[in-house]
Amino acid sequence: MNKETLLREHVNRHSRLRYTVLNLALAKQTQPETDLVILLEDQLLVLLPASSKIKMRLNSLLTFSEDFSLFSSRDKQWNWNAKLALQLSFLLDSLAQGSMDDFAGEAYIYLNGHFQKKYYPAAQQNQSGQHDSTCLGIVGEDCRNANPNLAQILNALGPHSLQNTELSLSPDQESYFRYNRQLDILGIGRGTSEQKMCQGAMFEFTERWVAHLEPEDKLTAAYQDIAQEALRPDQIWGISPHQANSEFPGFREDLVIDWLPATMGDQRKYIPLEMVNYLLDSQASITNSSNSSGCALGNSPAEASLFSAMEIIERDALLTTWYSRSSPPRFTLNSVTCPRSIAIFKLFDLWGYELACFDMSLEWNVPSVLVVLAGRSEQQIACFVTSAAHLNPKIALHSALEEAKSLILTSERNYQRLRQQGQTPGDSDRLGPHQEQYLYYCNPKNRHHFDFLLTTPESLSYQDFLERHPFQAATAIDLLAQVQRAVKQKGSELIICDNTPPALRDCGLYSARTYLPNGIHLTFGARAPSIPAQRFHQAARHVDWVRAIEVPAQLQVHPLG
Repeated sequence: MNKETLLREHVNRHSRLRYTVLNLALAKQTQPETDLVILLEDQLLVLLPASSKIKMRLNSLLTFSEDFSLFSSRDKQWNWNAKLALQLSFLLDSLAQGSMDDFAGEAYIYLNGHFQKKYYPAAQQNQSGQHDSTCLGIVGEDCRNANPNLAQILNALGPHSLQNTELSLSPDQESYFRYNRQLDILGIGRGTSEQKMCQGAMFEFTERWVAHLEPEDKLTAAYQDIAQEALRPDQIWGISPHQANSEFPGFREDLVIDWLPATMGDQRKYIPLEMVNYLLDSQASITNSSNSSGCALGNSPAEASLFSAMEIIERDALLTTWYSRSSPPRFTLNSVTCPRSIAIFKLFDLWGYELACFDMSLEWNVPSVLVVLAGRSEQQIACFVTSAAHLNPKIALHSALEEAKSLILTSERNYQRLRQQGQTPGDSDRLGPHQEQYLYYCNPKNRHHFDFLLTTPESLSYQDFLERHPFQAATAIDLLAQVQRAVKQKGSELIICDNTPPALRDCGLYSARTYLPNGIHLTFGARAPSIPAQRFHQAARHVDWVRAIEVPAQLQVHPLG
């Protein structure tokens, strides 16, 4: 008898649980009513406890684990022998002694000669069969709800994840990394504690992992066949068709591509899948400027959409400020009363940097803050920029400062290392990878590009900033509606796409990507993005510090990396 038959007979003799044996192909097509699912193939052996409180959606589990392809074939090899029989008997007995509810989100995969417990997202439901509604209540000051499934989520995304990722502290101990070699996806987490750094790496990885998936609800069609229901790339960016030719050279109205449903106000519209899931392999790429700008995770669909909207608004604020060479109101630093922010001020001074903070909030009524660090000597980098947008103005300022704090020393070391290797970033206007953009402004010869900001006198008190942007806690749904109304009142409309895969929805985690037509969208490289023709004039009509100028023919490369 072959090894699979021997294993089946052993399970039949020793299991006190109802069980179903499936291969991967069958697992994608069935929803078994059972206590235990055994996934069995020539090079795969997995035991999956089922639970009355866990909706066993095998298809989403397989999506999360990439059909277990994230483990090497060598590691997954198994052969029937006395050792495996003993291990299997012990595991079956252990599972039978407890309630299946105790094993929610757990999988036991045979790797390198023994069973290893791994975790995946499983659908936590309440007694009515619905997902817990805790995440729909009033948000905290950070505009987020506490997720009742957080412990389970961290298990599923942690070092024992079924995604087989590496989770480790960076050599400088300033950040955490979550990385998968097979997918070549990296998440970096920074923060004020090891816990925040670790969780940040998990969630950033997950946000990017979502962006490489092929959604089940995609529509495959040519634009010309769904024109009434779809938006072209130029409509999504708010640029002219002529500009779109350079930003989206692969798009044609008769080209058959994949689309995802999105909302634009109260309308349902399809937008190109490639403009949402930007890491998805595409045989017919329509754009040469894919990145993660406007992607976010949240504990509800509204929360994910809110944070993706705030990010896209932040990028528009920074790029509008930079490309128009406008000088926003500069904070009077000695008026800031937040103890945590004051502590960061002192660190920057100790590290040899002049700090300038600006309220670059535009007409969208979302507090947006720009932070510029300028080195005082050759031991520091010349200039470095971070930014943040948040409906709570205190968090907008502090988040931009925290990001600068977490990045500046690493950026300094990167620049000095390249100099020691005989390379001096910024000596040439040629730019390659993303990181070369911030390194360009580490060079003292390029510091003058920040004169329009650094020569601006301090004029804005912290208290005035808070009063300009009053924040009142509400539900994520209400806060998102508030942002949508503000954008609509200024003649635009947020385009929001919920691209949450079932595997994340199963544990109460959601993903979204947002676009702001008529705003400026982030791209990298020496070529600046196409800017809506009236962007600076539109902003200047509502914000007095923006220069009402035509879009210059030559644009200075932005400082984000």
